[in-house]
This record gives sequence, structure tokens and C-alpha cells, in this order.
Amino acid sequence: MIKLIVTDIDGTLLTPERTIAPQTKDAIRRAVKLGVPVLLCTGRIVPGARIYHHELDLDTPIVGCNGGIIQQPHTGTIIHMQKLANGTAKAVFDILKKYDLYHHFYSEDTIYGERNEHMLGAYVDLAQNGNPQWGIKAQVVASNSQLLDQGIDCLKVGFYADGTPASQSAAREIESLEGITLVQSREDLYDVVAQGVSKGQALEALATHYGISTKEIMAVGDQHNDLSMIQVAGMGVAMGNAVQPLLDQANFITETNVDHGLAKAIERFVLEVQES
Repeated sequence: MIKLIVTDIDGTLLTPERTIAPQTKDAIRRAVKLGVPVLLCTGRIVPGARIYHHELDLDTPIVGCNGGIIQQPHTGTIIHMQKLANGTAKAVFDILKKYDLYHHFYSEDTIYGERNEHMLGAYVDLAQNGNPQWGIKAQVVASNSQLLDQGIDCLKVGFYADGTPASQSAAREIESLEGITLVQSREDLYDVVAQGVSKGQALEALATHYGISTKEIMAVGDQHNDLSMIQVAGMGVAMGNAVQPLLDQANFITETNVDHGLAKAIERFVLEVQES
């Protein structure tokens, strides 16, 4: 029996318009009413997930940075955190700067970068114009490496996988570094986290936190960074819009995020079983 539902956000919880469909909200509400917690697990920084956590009226922790942090958003309590070693993060920065590639990094609550564009630019806009209760912070800085020397933690580095020779060469060089895991959180975005950090590892930590087995967890996702949790969960569900490795490894393939695949998975494996 499923005792915990863990869902990715982008491409899974959200529609292509980045909204939560009424059908999905209703399925989540019914699962929670049955006593089955629903937890958000994302490559985003934790504050970037709070808006959906609040919209769904959840009281569970949030897994951010692909498992680099598990935090209770209501209290700020950190259940688990694993950062990139400073020397390793600086080596990643150096490679990306050598190829003149945009990049950013996440601390516990802030996104930093040296160029006000792409994702950092969007977060800067959110920090300035969004609802302050989400606690989203973004800073354009002179030097990422200098921030690490000042005691700022690096949980994740992100850069774009645009298919150019520069991005491909950078990815190969970064992947050869010791102490890192390189994964794609979108088809066009690479994430660099500490070695051993993954959504699958986060599921194991959550199982311990809730006193359950990973076999009692249903995990739902669509991208490469969801593969580890699909493999670890007792019921690993791939969205119909998922990348091929997830479709190959999942216990079950649901509908796409256009056709409310998350809601249908919850209905099939939780509601139909536990409401009857």
C-alpha cells in the first residue's frame, strides 16, 4: 500500500502552462485526506517550489536541488543537506567560464550568477516583483567563487545544454571531475550536484524520516533527474511526456501532463485502493 506520494514539479505536477490542473489538485486533496502525504521533489531551489506547496496546502517537506536539500518550508528546518565541496564547485565554474557559458548556482535560499540572463534573470524578476512570502532571492555577483570563500554554500550549479560544441565539451570535462554528479533536469539544462546526491537518495532519506519502506512510496516524474527516484520507489511512475529512460524503467506509464497524468496515477494506485 502506498504511504507517501513524491512528485516532480515541472512537466509532472504542472501543465505545460505551468499551472496545477483542477483534476490534479482534487486527486492530491483526496490522497492527503486519506492520510497519504504528498511531497514535492524538484531540481528547483526550495523557495521556487513554495508557491505550489502553498497552493496545494501541503505540510510536508520540500526536496530541492535534486536532493541536495530537504527542508520543511513552514519552519525552515533542514532535514538533510549536502553541498558541493568549494574546490569542486570552483572547478565547475572555471570550466564553464573557459567556454563562456552562462551558469548559476543555488545556495539554501538564493540563486547567484555573474550574468543577469536566462534563469537568473527570471529569478531576479521574481525576487523583485513576485510575492515576498515565497522568499525567493536572486543576486547578480562579480564572482561566484568569491562567494564560496565568504561562506556561501553551493548546493547545485546549473548551465544550459544547448547542443553547441562548447556546452558538450564543458559537460564532458565536468563529468570527469571527482565529487560531482551531472544530470539533466530538462532537455536544455544540466545540473551539477555533489556526488551521491539524487532524488533517489532523497527518497531513501524520506523513507527514514517517515518510518516507512521505499517500497511504500510512489514517485512520479518526467526527466532524467527523476530516474533515480523512479528506480528507488516501490511504484515508479513515468509521465506520458517523460524522456525515454524513464519510460523504459518505470513500473507504470501514466498520461501526459496535458492529460492529467499525475492525477490519474494517484487515482489508480492510491484512491481506488484506499477509498474503496
